[in-house]
Amino acid sequence: MEIEAKFTPKGLFRKSIDPQKIYEFAMKFITAHEGHIFESGQQLILKLCPEGQIFLECHDKALYAYCMSGHVGPGLHVQANEFLDELLQNFKLSSDITDTTNYRTHRDFHSLQNDFHECLKSVLSNATEKNGEQAIYVNWPFPYLLQHTAEDTWYCNIGEYKTYDILLYQSNIASFASEFFIWPNRTKDALFYRNSALSDAWSRYSYQQVEAGGLEIIKKLEKAVSLDRFVPFPKALYCELCSIHNHEPIDLSGLSNKETPNVGFRKRPTLVQHEGWMFPLDGGFCALNRGDNTIYSQKDREFLVKTTFYDASKVNPEEVNKALAGRYFDKMTSDECIRIFPKENAQIKMYKINWHLPYIICSMLMPPGTTLTMTFYFAEAEDYHWALDIINSAAYTGNNRPPITSLKE
Repeated sequence: MEIEAKFTPKGLFRKSIDPQKIYEFAMKFITAHEGHIFESGQQLILKLCPEGQIFLECHDKALYAYCMSGHVGPGLHVQANEFLDELLQNFKLSSDITDTTNYRTHRDFHSLQNDFHECLKSVLSNATEKNGEQAIYVNWPFPYLLQHTAEDTWYCNIGEYKTYDILLYQSNIASFASEFFIWPNRTKDALFYRNSALSDAWSRYSYQQVEAGGLEIIKKLEKAVSLDRFVPFPKALYCELCSIHNHEPIDLSGLSNKETPNVGFRKRPTLVQHEGWMFPLDGGFCALNRGDNTIYSQKDREFLVKTTFYDASKVNPEEVNKALAGRYFDKMTSDECIRIFPKENAQIKMYKINWHLPYIICSMLMPPGTTLTMTFYFAEAEDYHWALDIINSAAYTGNNRPPITSLKE
């Protein structure tokens, strides 16, 4: 399920669309709808909920908009149409809008829900046909994957399910849709806030106190209770989060419980995808972006990752390796260089310095065309095995990804 739109200026003397005015309009809209806005390259991204985004881009005197709603629910589809409506009301634009459902024309929400249910039925049917084969990923939120997946298991952005249970879900698709879709109804109701919280807790949160996302999940769960105390509530998850963040829990008496045994895949050994690279991490890591670098941290361990790309066809690989490695390591200073580990197409060194995490391993992996710089910080010298395991397992995959199925029609 998706919406695509192209907008061009009206009038005899057509002017280019002003990106700044579009940004101001989008900011006003997203603020009114409890979302977030950010830029990625030439795109402006309106994030309305977990996995729910509207993409905007201006070029060639036109504004392009795109929203894929199939994996989020009919509520997002409605919100995307309302955004386009307000855009047309505020700007003199000609439009060419394609909606893969009939909602843009008829505005019948019940019919839209049925379309989503039929699409979900199709996905469940495909899953049962593959029963007994390898694990299935459905709308999986990159960049993380599980290191160890179980056969007969169905992984999606709100949890994991056994494929042999899917037959039960198929018999009551409306009930399962209220659990599977983050935004199953027209408005942001109790189900929306609960499912948003479960999606974050399953696919984004690291269960560390330093990660503020845990407090946001708590707020969403409490918002769900304030809207409807009869919606099944994940008591165990809520209490765990309150304990991690020293948050005073609300009164849970009278609430029906929702079991969530599969919440928190990042507690498990995980594969991280980073700009064409893939490497393993133990469970419970926290990821932070700082400029061009990504920092992954655990208790008494953290490492910084940075990727550089170049055109290998236009340079001598030996010269690139020598120049990059020399420029990087010449900047390193240390009290003691403890060990040098050899690895093909790599520079790896270990240092001891007077920081709060005193041991450092610096590595630079250099297959043709790209360089992955990994700098590891840890408290105990014996932990160098942890760093080397990651270095030795890191692989450049380019654009290759594991099979991912989608609810895209």
